[in-house]
Amino acid sequence: MDETGSDLGMTRPYSRAPRGQRAYGDGPGRRGKNRTLITALTVDGFGPGLLLDEAIDRPAFDAYIVHRLAPTLKADQIVVVDNLKVHYSDRAKAAIEASGAQLWYLPAYSPDLTPIEEAFSKFKAALRTGAPRTVEAHSTAVWAALRTITPRDAAGWIAHAGYGPRRRRPKRSPRRRPTPLPPSRFPDAPPVITLQVPTPILFDHLW
Repeated sequence: MDETGSDLGMTRPYSRAPRGQRAYGDGPGRRGKNRTLITALTVDGFGPGLLLDEAIDRPAFDAYIVHRLAPTLKADQIVVVDNLKVHYSDRAKAAIEASGAQLWYLPAYSPDLTPIEEAFSKFKAALRTGAPRTVEAHSTAVWAALRTITPRDAAGWIAHAGYGPRRRRPKRSPRRRPTPLPPSRFPDAPPVITLQVPTPILFDHLW
């Protein structure tokens, strides 16, 4: 699980137009307050989410874990979070462990071990396409963008981060012995034959 921020100024950075024509777009001058989305990525897609109108803090993180995420957890599941300071909560850890799951913390500066970061990339691309300009439209666009993440996407990102069963290496076929060369018709011939080429002929061919 992780958090990501967005605002009312989300606009696509690129556009397309017919050759010889200009692509037009617009963006608001004021982006408004930053809103924070807390959610979790599972093999089935995004899990329960919580949208805040401000930055995340310890009470908000505890409320999400206790009331949103923990009721959906099953025994032997693992909740992976980064080492953000608000994630170190005894109350949240107790709620996760009470459901039979475990809480793991990632080492510092390890985005390659967080598959939800790739999911957030696709999520924000969909949010930029929607380009919401009001708080109500932004909330609707957030939940619609979350639904664009498919189980196939989630499984691919989780496997790319190194989670899941290891792939077995294919068995190598036994090495074949090299085919012996046929006997030479000239067994007494030297292995290397040197030709004496006259110097004038050699230069004629080169130049």
